Formats: sequence, C-alpha cells, structure tokens
Amino acid sequence: QMEKEIAIERIKRWYKANPKQFIESYTIKKAKIQWETPFYWIEILGVKKPFIISLHQRIVLLAFASVALTLLLLKRNRKELLFLTFIIAYFTVLNNVFFAYSRYNLPLMPLLFLYIGLLVSAVWHMLFRKKAASS
Repeated sequence: QMEKEIAIERIKRWYKANPKQFIESYTIKKAKIQWETPFYWIEILGVKKPFIISLHQRIVLLAFASVALTLLLLKRNRKELLFLTFIIAYFTVLNNVFFAYSRYNLPLMPLLFLYIGLLVSAVWHMLFRKKAASS
C-alpha cells in the first residue's frame, strides 16, 4: 500500500513539474518502446537479433498501415475492424500505463497478421474484380 502511495505521489509531482514530458512519456515514448523491438532476448537457431528486429519493424509498419487501409477499403466490415483496432489500442495504452515491454505485444501479433492478411485479400479482390469486369 505504501509503495502505491509513493508511486502516485511521484506521478503527481512529475505531472506538475513537467506535464508535457509526462504526457509524451506515457503516450509517444512508451508506445515506441513497446512496438519498436521484438521480444527476442536470446538467439534461436542461429537467427541473429538484428535480422529479427528489422523483420519485426517491417511487420509492425506493414500491419499499422494495413489497419488504416483496411478501415478505408472494407467499409462493410468497419465495426468489426474497429473492434479489433480497439483491442490493439486498448492493450497498448494499458501496457503503457504500467510497463512498456515488447513481450506484452506477443498476444497482439496475431491481430497484426490478421490485418495484413485482410489487406492482401482486399487488394487481391479489388484487382481480380477489375480484371473480371474488363474481360
């Protein structure tokens, strides 16, 4: 209980002393820490960490672009897509309130892959439909 009170007091002081830094830390900086690198502490099967980091960053970038694009392209399913987007946002915010560790993103990775697949499927169907219409 005492540790909790000390932590709350420290947060209050930090916010009063520098609200901009406090808000930036709990939004931008922690989200960046959380999503920037993968949870890959030890090398597995000779796969080097720099390769995994590069791959992870590309996947996350593609996934977040896919979130935006699928919300624009798949208007019929927007409610469902917003629900999945809310789950990603909710856990990102929740993790940022406490600890921004990349390992807490692992349960969200299937949702990111789902969005990438949805975008690939949507683009495929758009191209196929246009091709069929022009025949």
